[in-house]
Amino acid sequence: MNPPTLITRFLGTPLVAAALYVGCAMAVLGWFGGEVPWWWALFAVCFVGTVRKSAQNVRRYNQWYGGWQAMGNAQGVTAPRRKRSSWLNVACAVILFIVIPMFMAAPGPDKALSNALTWVWLAVAGYLLWKLAAGIRHVCFGQRVRTVAASASKPSLSPDVVTWMLPRASSSASRAEAMRNVPDYCARLLAAH
Repeated sequence: MNPPTLITRFLGTPLVAAALYVGCAMAVLGWFGGEVPWWWALFAVCFVGTVRKSAQNVRRYNQWYGGWQAMGNAQGVTAPRRKRSSWLNVACAVILFIVIPMFMAAPGPDKALSNALTWVWLAVAGYLLWKLAAGIRHVCFGQRVRTVAASASKPSLSPDVVTWMLPRASSSASRAEAMRNVPDYCARLLAAH
């Protein structure tokens, strides 16, 4: 598999893709408010598909590359890759959660910008609630999920299943026994040749 191009990798990076999604959503909301021309909103809607495809291509390549690197590893562990910290994402979201209401309450913004900021603030609040629920789930059910996943990843075959699948060993018939059991039409064909 060929690696994605530089522009695809840039657009497909999760943080960049999220920022582009927010920018496209703000362009569409600005068009609804009358502050953005219609062609900007149309361009933003079309650009969302490009960003989505880039993110899928980057994700697919990273999965393929991890599998490719794991082929040489006896334990099947993927090669170590730099993992993006979720604490950085949460910290940025908390800062936005606090700062956006200050901009909404400022005397300068018009109605369309205020509505767009409200939607962004609601999206950030939803993200923070999702991360909170995921953290609570990890704390409460993390050990049970890990043990279930570990037991599911190690299939155990009991000896009775293996012996049931293998038939009893038997001896093969001799050529004379096989010729005696051949149907008449087959015996005539064999005798003719």
